[in-house]
Amino acid sequence: MSHSPEEFTDQTNKAIGEALEYTQEQKHIELVPLHLAHVLIADGHGQQNPPPSKIYPNSSFINVLKQAKKLSKQQKDSHTAIGHILTVLHEDSDTTSAFGSVGLTTAEQTYQALEKYGHNLIADAEAGKLDPVIGRDQEIRRCIQVLSRRTKNNPVLIGEPGVGKTSIVEGLARRIVHQDVPDTLPRRLIALDLGALV
Repeated sequence: MSHSPEEFTDQTNKAIGEALEYTQEQKHIELVPLHLAHVLIADGHGQQNPPPSKIYPNSSFINVLKQAKKLSKQQKDSHTAIGHILTVLHEDSDTTSAFGSVGLTTAEQTYQALEKYGHNLIADAEAGKLDPVIGRDQEIRRCIQVLSRRTKNNPVLIGEPGVGKTSIVEGLARRIVHQDVPDTLPRRLIALDLGALV
């Protein structure tokens, strides 16, 4: 095999060795990234059958190791670790499709939950679906002031039902659409639908 064990962590070398054993166990003639992915996520391994006399890694397996080494150098790590290999495996088409077939999702797919459980107030304000807010200028200005701070710890509007929390947020959305807020304020405002979450 064309990898140098001293460039990898002990755990990574062990995983590569287990991938080789798994390849032999399955009586495959090539070592592919999917074998490495299997040993990284498998809970246990069965007994090894008499393996083929020689196993050769295929080009995509070697490419995964090269890309993992490259990633570790970019991150200024002295050794290539399991995390580097998992990151590169995510880009391998065979491995990604195998992960998808067992229900594993990417972070990007998980982030779509915001669209599923949230409602874009900026889009509503642009479409004119929000009612005008009257008499809440001071509260909206204070809200903008707090949100514009560089150091803030999860600001929250708290109050009894019916006191106007939603109208303040809708007023903020209208101001964002009319560009009546500082440039430091994000141009996105999502209302979370707690009923849909439950």
